[in-house]
Amino acid sequence: MRQQLLRIAKEFGTPCYVYFADRLDLQASKLKAAVPAGWKIYYAMKANPHPEIVQAFRRHGFGIEIASGGELAAALAAGVPAREIVFAGPGKTDKELAAALAAGIHMLHAESFGELQRIDGIAHRLGKIAGVALRVNPLHTPGQAGLQMGGASRQFGIDAEQLTADKLAGLEQFDHVEVKGVHVYAASQVLDKSEFLAHARQAFASAGRLANHVGLEYVNIGGGIGIPYAKSEQEFDTAGLASALDTISKGQALGDAQVCLESGRYLAGPAGFFLAQVVDTKTSRGKNYAILDGGMNCFLRPALTKTAHPSFNLLERGPAETILTGPLCTPLDVLGTLDTIALPGDTIAFGQAGAYGFTESMPLFLSHDLPCEVLVEHGPARVITARRPGHGFAQPLP
Repeated sequence: MRQQLLRIAKEFGTPCYVYFADRLDLQASKLKAAVPAGWKIYYAMKANPHPEIVQAFRRHGFGIEIASGGELAAALAAGVPAREIVFAGPGKTDKELAAALAAGIHMLHAESFGELQRIDGIAHRLGKIAGVALRVNPLHTPGQAGLQMGGASRQFGIDAEQLTADKLAGLEQFDHVEVKGVHVYAASQVLDKSEFLAHARQAFASAGRLANHVGLEYVNIGGGIGIPYAKSEQEFDTAGLASALDTISKGQALGDAQVCLESGRYLAGPAGFFLAQVVDTKTSRGKNYAILDGGMNCFLRPALTKTAHPSFNLLERGPAETILTGPLCTPLDVLGTLDTIALPGDTIAFGQAGAYGFTESMPLFLSHDLPCEVLVEHGPARVITARRPGHGFAQPLP
């Protein structure tokens, strides 16, 4: 792996992202085997929206979950049929909702009663009937999770306790909305299987309550299966998961509703590496530093979440603690710590970088060139996103 990444760095330059198609396929196959037969898997496009990544998961039969009008346009441009798209996330604008309805996507996830009302009005103007799933903010979330997305006061979803019988009966007032689904997504980066199953029980209980009031066709239990970043973390144990989920789902009277699970990080994360070259090294008051040609402008996640990705020098060097920083004029630009020496010209690789990598970053800060993206597929490596200058985005009006 080191030699292959080193060849890619020399051929295509740094900073760059490298994705391995065989690992994308492996993660997809592992997830399919981990859920009951007949369940639908949606790839959460926010994790990595590159068309090549999206198409890789489409070949496995996965649907696509989007969270913006831009992702809708990107998914359609990547050849995803509208009927294979569901739209989640708070703050959907009227323009985005109209575009989704006009395209004929499978399901809109309503994050509030106000959004539900706006969907009804827009669908009325377009002469459409909108298929909607209510996103529920559950009372409890997995205790071990990297990001809590529910369980407290949140911008995500409708609080479970607000979905009273009277409120659900009032859904009949909407002439152009057909509420036929539920979406419950409580947390991200969950590594404990028992915590994930506890969330699944909550999600199916919410679905069961909703089934008493609407014709339930769609049950999305969210996702949140994580990947290990720290050396102390273990991979999510999928053994027996399909059987456990099947038992939980059959404990509710859901009829013929399609059960769904979404995933982004688990599918794309392990398939990617971020590569950056050491430009300079220094010692400052007893600490060793290696300054790289790409920092949080290319790879924000370590600084944003204070999560160190696994990192290593592509050349064999002796042991030494080395702080890895980018080239930006801010003390926030720290990507992690290496346990070996790093010398100018060395290339450093950061693993688990296939999800929430470049598109979560801040590429225009300081106008450095943007990283290229490379896909390794059936042996050869090829550029799937060319390196672009970072200085041409802010231009004066003519």
